[in-house]
Amino acid sequence: MTTYLQGKAHTGLVLRAIIAAVGFLLPVHSAFAEPPEIVKAEVDVSQQTVTITGHDFGFTMGRVGLVGSRGSVDVELIVTLWDAEHVVAHLPSPLAAGTHRLAIVTHGTGRNPGASDVIDVTIVPATGGVAITASPGVAGPQGPAGLPGPIGPPGPQGASGAGFQWRGSWDATLQYSSGDVVGHDGSSYVTLEPVSSSEPPETPWQLMAAAGQDGAAGAAGPAGPDGPQGATGPVGPIGPPGAPGPEGPAAAVGATAVSLLNTALSSSYQTIPSSVTMTVPAGATASALVNAEGDIFANSGTGNQSLVELHLVIDGVVVRILRTTSVNYSLSGMPSPWHLGIIQALGPGPHEFHVEARTLFSVGGVVTANLTPGNLSVALLRQ
Repeated sequence: MTTYLQGKAHTGLVLRAIIAAVGFLLPVHSAFAEPPEIVKAEVDVSQQTVTITGHDFGFTMGRVGLVGSRGSVDVELIVTLWDAEHVVAHLPSPLAAGTHRLAIVTHGTGRNPGASDVIDVTIVPATGGVAITASPGVAGPQGPAGLPGPIGPPGPQGASGAGFQWRGSWDATLQYSSGDVVGHDGSSYVTLEPVSSSEPPETPWQLMAAAGQDGAAGAAGPAGPDGPQGATGPVGPIGPPGAPGPEGPAAAVGATAVSLLNTALSSSYQTIPSSVTMTVPAGATASALVNAEGDIFANSGTGNQSLVELHLVIDGVVVRILRTTSVNYSLSGMPSPWHLGIIQALGPGPHEFHVEARTLFSVGGVVTANLTPGNLSVALLRQ
């Protein structure tokens, strides 16, 4: 669900406090800065992202955060797209109801320092979801800025991440990562985001396979030979019922994985080879654990960027959407990783799984999915 936020934004309110808390701003000659103006914010609740639209954001990435009324920084958001009139950043999950102040701080240079603007966002419960409104913040004076630090060199490309990892019984003392699977009270659970102390089935844990039912009573053994006739004794009391048999494990229908191959992208959606087709047996239902990952590569010069949208598709229906960027800062041709995952209930019959992608925005060059082959894995567990 996408919700639009509009309201007059005010510059300078949180500038001084953000300098002290996280070092948002750069040089001190504010007379040379062109302050940004937030016109509206567009929030995608299902994807936990906010798209900020306005003017004079610059083409160099700055900072976005949720701040307090006096400028203290609550959460610094992860920015995935930045240009002169659009900024896309990830919101914390879940975002609590109430009023949150969203601040944007631009990146500056020695003669053109960064400046800021804010907008108040109010979240209240509403029928069928969450209602989100925006109201103007209160502007304050702009404080002095510190000197910029140098941009560090990009790190080496990491190896492709794992799919689902079995971590044994749930342990409150352990830190779990996306794709980790644990057992707890006879059931198994998976997390698609980092978690440490939350006990299944609490958020963000999701049920993979419920605990099996009690096993059936065992068959009677063969009768022994008749013994000699003894004296008739008194009738004894009725004994207690026997203990139930052990829980049976959830039955796996099957699992498979394929490589996602190198694909040149355009403005139209293209299926990234290869796809997966699996069948749920008649009379059964199953949970599909789907994990897809790869990278985006923009063959363009330093300072250019590209925006790509990827879909995870099951039986022709888009079940997950991801927008990601590839930005060349110091070196050209550096790939950016991406990841899509879901747990989906499926009925009997064949089911098809694939990933599709298209280029939304690009400055020069050719945009390619999976410079290094990616991965699409599907596991079916009988419910």
